Amino acid sequence: GSGLIDREESVVAERRVVTTYDDFRHVGDTTQAWHHHVSDGSPNNDEDWTLISLRFDEPIAAAEFEIPADRRTLVEFPVGQTSVRLPARIVNGKVIVRLTVAGRGLDFLLDSGASDIAFDESIATSMHLRQYGRTTQEIAGRFDRSRAIIPEIRIGDLQMHDVVVSTIPFELASNPDTKVVGLLGFDFFKDAIVRVDYRAGRVDAYEPAHFSPPDGSYTLPVALDDGVPLVSAEIGGARGDHFILDTGSAFTILFSAFAADHPQAVRATGILGLGDAAREPVAGVGVGGQISLTPGVVKVMRFGGAEFDDVPVYVTRSSRALEREDEDGLIGAPTLQRFVVYFDYARGRIDLISAS
Repeated sequence: GSGLIDREESVVAERRVVTTYDDFRHVGDTTQAWHHHVSDGSPNNDEDWTLISLRFDEPIAAAEFEIPADRRTLVEFPVGQTSVRLPARIVNGKVIVRLTVAGRGLDFLLDSGASDIAFDESIATSMHLRQYGRTTQEIAGRFDRSRAIIPEIRIGDLQMHDVVVSTIPFELASNPDTKVVGLLGFDFFKDAIVRVDYRAGRVDAYEPAHFSPPDGSYTLPVALDDGVPLVSAEIGGARGDHFILDTGSAFTILFSAFAADHPQAVRATGILGLGDAAREPVAGVGVGGQISLTPGVVKVMRFGGAEFDDVPVYVTRSSRALEREDEDGLIGAPTLQRFVVYFDYARGRIDLISAS
């Protein structure tokens, strides 16, 4: 045989991905496929790649590797204003923001754990938005995601134009008077400094160029991975540097791999006051389905320059699609409510001021 690889199989987030190669050509000292096809079993996700040209030992200018600047700033502040109070309220730890789209008021979840802005697909359909680029994805379960373009979105005095959004199956009932129909994620956070004051129930946006970090705050360096902020925390004496700071999570969650690597970090005695019965798995709701979670208690948690005792947490049960690659877990609303939080992606930091 030729010794050339014409098929590869791998398992990614519990899906089998098959890549096939053909049209092998010899150029210079190498032989490789000029065509390959990728499939994970969902036709929406099929990819077909064709190599057009191949050259070796060609000089490349350093400028070719520079990341181009953004062509525009998505979030537009009113002329002469550098800060805006957002139409928001905090319900059971969830930050609900009112968006106005085509004259229609819609409630969205301010979700730092979301990598874009997402609309419930039924809302997109009712607004007659043209959807394109359908793919099949998996988080809490398998679902279809498409794209759409919103000509204008208003959030109080802020405006956004020609906004590319995802359309997904999503609906969150926070209370009888609130129907949340989407996620306000990374594409909003990246162009504004977002301040969340949980105790006062207020959310503000600041123009990054005119913002100074608050005095006396604790600064968390943040790494942005696929549009979500990763930070450090110490759980039961075990340090993790890849916790997602997630305003959209109602819990503080440890992913199964982190819990397995640090078995002493969590006491399996149930949520405080609930006894041994609380060790039974419970169901958490996520995009596409439910997530099986096991409750526990962390004796000591250190985060944001503060120390907390007997912290209720939940541990995932090998939910690979949710856990992605090397994340440690989610720092959710129960922890974040102890602070006034400043999301400052422009400076690669999150600032915390203790609310106690």
